[in-house]
Order: sequence, then C-alpha cells, then structure tokens
Amino acid sequence: MPYHHTPLQCRQQPRAAALLMATALAASLLCQSVQAQQPGDGPAAAAITARLLAQRLEWTPAAPHGRAVLRIARDGEAPRQDIVLRSPLVFSLQDTPLPDGRYTYELTLAPTTSAVRTDDATAALVPAAPVGPGGAMFSGNVSVAGGAFVLPPDVPPRGEVGAADNSSATAPTTRAGTRMSTKDQVVADDHIVQGSVCTGFDCVNGEGFGDDTLRLKENNTRIGFWDTRIAPFPNNRWTLVANDSASGGASFMGIEDVTGAKFPARWQAGAPANSLYVDPQGRVGIRTAVPVLDLHVVSNDTPGLRQEQSNVSGFTAQTWDIAGNEANFFVRDVTGGSRLPLRIRPGAPHSSLDIAGNGNVGMGTPRPQASLNLRRADGSGTLLVDNTTTAASAARVQMELQNNGAIAARLAHGTGTAYWTQHATGSAFSLAPSGSGSNALSMQAGGGLVVAGTLSQGSSRTLKHDISPAPVHTVLGEVLNLPLYAWRYLSDLNASLHLGPMAEDVHHRFKVGASPQTLAPSDVAGLAAATVQALHQKLAAKDEELLALAERLSALERQLERNRGGAR
Repeated sequence: MPYHHTPLQCRQQPRAAALLMATALAASLLCQSVQAQQPGDGPAAAAITARLLAQRLEWTPAAPHGRAVLRIARDGEAPRQDIVLRSPLVFSLQDTPLPDGRYTYELTLAPTTSAVRTDDATAALVPAAPVGPGGAMFSGNVSVAGGAFVLPPDVPPRGEVGAADNSSATAPTTRAGTRMSTKDQVVADDHIVQGSVCTGFDCVNGEGFGDDTLRLKENNTRIGFWDTRIAPFPNNRWTLVANDSASGGASFMGIEDVTGAKFPARWQAGAPANSLYVDPQGRVGIRTAVPVLDLHVVSNDTPGLRQEQSNVSGFTAQTWDIAGNEANFFVRDVTGGSRLPLRIRPGAPHSSLDIAGNGNVGMGTPRPQASLNLRRADGSGTLLVDNTTTAASAARVQMELQNNGAIAARLAHGTGTAYWTQHATGSAFSLAPSGSGSNALSMQAGGGLVVAGTLSQGSSRTLKHDISPAPVHTVLGEVLNLPLYAWRYLSDLNASLHLGPMAEDVHHRFKVGASPQTLAPSDVAGLAAATVQALHQKLAAKDEELLALAERLSALERQLERNRGGAR
C-alpha cells in the first residue's frame, strides 16, 4: 500500500492555562506537506501535497506554475545534476536510481510569468508581470534502502483534529493506548508563572527544567504565530519548527513562512559552532565568533562563495565560485568545466591590478597614467604575447592598434626627451627621431622604402661562411649578356622609370639571392664590382700589350735612324 500524505488541517489549540500557544500539528512522511493560509479563510488550503511510494516521489501543487526543477543530494555529497520536471511532478527511482542513503531535495516551482532581464548595465532581473503563486521552493528529506524509498511506519494519531474553526471544542487525544479527555482553558487576564513552564504530551510531574524557562516536550514540537488582523494590516503566519515530523526525517531548527508555504531559514543539526554569528557591531561571522569585517568566513579548506543562476526562469543555468586558499584567490567557472579565468597568487605586489576612477588600468601602479599602464621598479617590465596553440602553424594578428586617424607609437629612453616616434597612416609607415622635422625612414604602401641616411647591409667576414674567390671573368661574360630593361612597379604606375636587370635573369645566371623574385643590393653591388675587376684586368692586359708594341716601335724607329746615318 502506498503511503499517501494528505494536506494537513490545523486549528488553534491553547495547550495550558500558562500560555496561549499555537502548536502546528503535523503528520508527514519524509517529504513535507506545506500549506498556505489567508486571513478569514476556512480550512487551510495546501500549496503542495507530497506522496511517497516505494519507487516514486510525487508532488501535487494546488496552484498553477511553470516548470519545476528538482535538485537532490545525498548527505555529505554535492548535489546531482538538476532534473527538470514537467506535469505531473514525479521523481522515479526506476528512471533515476539512487544509491542507498539519506537524501535532501529541493523542488523549485517556476513562476507562472517568467522574469525578463533588463538591458541596462546592472543586468538586473525584473518581473514582466506580477508573479503568480508559483516560484516557491520546497525541500525535504527521503531515505533509500535496497533500491527503494523507505516508507514511514503507520503512526497512531496523536489527536483527532477537525477543521480550523478556531473554536474551543474538546479534541480527544490518544497517547500510549490511553484515551484521555481534556478541556481547553481560557484565561481572560494576565497569567504570571514564577517558575518554569512545560507544555506537551510528554511533560511529567516533577519535570527537571535545568535552565529552561519554557519547554516544549513531546514528539512533534512547533510554535505557531497566527496574526488574526485583517489586511491592510500585516498578518503573515509563522511557525518555529524543530525537526521533521516523519520517521527518518531531518533534525533541524527552522522558521516556516506558513502563509508563503516555505522555509526561509533552517539550521540542520550537527552544524558547527558559530555557523551564523552576529557581533554587537553588526558584523556577521560564518563559523567564527570574532568577525573582523562585515562578513567574515572561516573554513579549514578554501572558504568560498557560490553564485548559481538556475534555469527555473528560463535563463541559461550558470554557476560561479569565488574562493581562496593558500595557493590562490580565484574565480571558478563551474559550468564551464571549473576553469579559473581569474587567479591571484599570495605575495602578489601592491597594485598588481589597479583600476582608477577614470577607468585607467594600472599594473604595478596605483596611479595609471594611460588606459593601460604597466610599471615595474626592478627592471622586469615586459610584454609577451605568446600563442601556444597546438594547431597547424598559421599567420595570426597578435597585436593591433586602431585609430580613426594617423597612429603614432613612441619609443622613449627613460623619462627624458630622447625618443623615436613611429607614425602610420593609410598610405605610409615612418620612423622619426625626437626633435626632427623629417623622417629617418619611410615605407610606402606600395613597398617603396626611403632612407634619409645610409643603407648598410651586414658584410663582415664574421657574418659569412663558405668564402671563395669569385670567377670575375665568368661574371663579366654573363653580365655582358645580361638583359637590361626600363620599367615601372605595378604598385605605383605613376612613379618614375627604373633601369636594371630582372631578378629572374640574375638568379638564373649567377644563382645568387634568396628568391628569383628579389635582388639584394649587396648582390647587385657584387656583380658590378666583379665586372669592374674583370674589365680592369682586361684593360691592364691591353696596357701591357700596348706598352710592348710601343717599345718595339721605339726600337724600330731607333734602328731606322741609325740606318739613315750610315747611308750618308
């Protein structure tokens, strides 16, 4: 037989002449049946009814609601993944088996009208319309043994409770098999008790009170606050609850909002000392009785704060942790695989990251002088953009400066006036020294390079290897046959004419240069030097030949002169 828990009906019951006290009578199983009451109503209308079977846990809300989200966790373990429930609201062990143990669950009913997020900078949540009776959260405890829910034993009635008619009719009660008749007592005047008071079925003659002034003693203790005023006066009904009513339920002290059908505050038995402590200055301590700041959290391992957005209202679920320990202070993206997008290590220097009131960001300085100001006093200030992807090598833009006009970057020596300025426009890039009205170097968009001074290439013996004499005579022969052309660059058809060989011809004939499409100035100069040397050698040989001919001519002239003198 399934155990079916029906909505609880309550009425006001003064217990003793000593006190007028409303004690909420409960008959529940491992889950809770919560009820909502309105002033002037008849019997309380249940907001939700729970029904426990061996393999199923069912809930029946009394009012319309959106979807429901169930979170369930075994004692001492993290919650399982949230389960979205549709009508009817049923959790089945056949669909989701649970290991044996005791579990706490939270069932959240979405409002009948979902909230919408504003577009302002605060990204606050505002209701699109008045929220209906949904949107409540209910919690309870269940136990699983042998693959089935543990059902509570049949509990003999402690009292036959009628409708909540607020009358003073006598309610017969049953306790330990003995039927007792009691009568309500009404005291129409102040009632002063100079000793302690015990109320409940288990109070005995000669009760030892210890330090108790007021004691509730029986198997289901509750203190109810039923405000009988009529709206617009405040009239919410509250109950101080000690422990679940059902066998195997949780031990706790809680404050139940009876009208709202929820527990806004709850302390589980076994919670550590000073789980919540407020000092005379209003500072709140979590597990500490000596809070130093407005909120002071103490933990043996990684005190933290979890910020969790559920998907009950239709927004994407997201969970963040903010925590710290001896290794780091961090922000953890729990939903995103527990990544740590922000970490601060112990010992980080003062103002490691400092955001000024004007939005400037300082790194190592509390007074940033630019949008991003990096400062180091020990000479360690560096900037590294390190792309460590394991994907195939590819060209990537790793630094970019954008402006709606010309862009300038300054390279300064110390804090003095010596610096170089890089300028970039849509058509040129230039480099100019401080105090100069002209560029030392300018590169045009078409590839043209203008150098105001000397262009030097590395040509030291210390920079070279495989050094061997050049075959200058071979070079000369190839240069004599090297075609020369007049041309303009395609990147600047309006530029003046240029004269020279094609890189492809030079590369084919002399096998110099890194590419058939380029010529190095040093290679061109080398070819010119080799040509000059070869021509010089040829001219020197011609000079020697001419000198020898001149000497022979001189000898012949002398011989002719002597012959003419002998003939006379």
